[in-house]
Amino acid sequence: MWDSIFADPERFFFAQCIGTAMVKRIEPALLKGDFVQDIQLLQNYEMPPAEEILELADKVRRDELQRRDDSFVRSG
Repeated sequence: MWDSIFADPERFFFAQCIGTAMVKRIEPALLKGDFVQDIQLLQNYEMPPAEEILELADKVRRDELQRRDDSFVRSG
């Protein structure tokens, strides 16, 4: 995973996408729990295979870039 972050020219943005992907992966469980349950879930996060997170992070990145492009087009 670190190689993917360091190799990306937008590494800080991609690191945020990875964090978002990790949270999105457990979003259904987070929505069901209360604050304490959610904190425990996040603290005991079970890391899936790196490929799964990187694929989801890439989708998060594409979706965000598309959202930014759409916003720019509407405002311009």
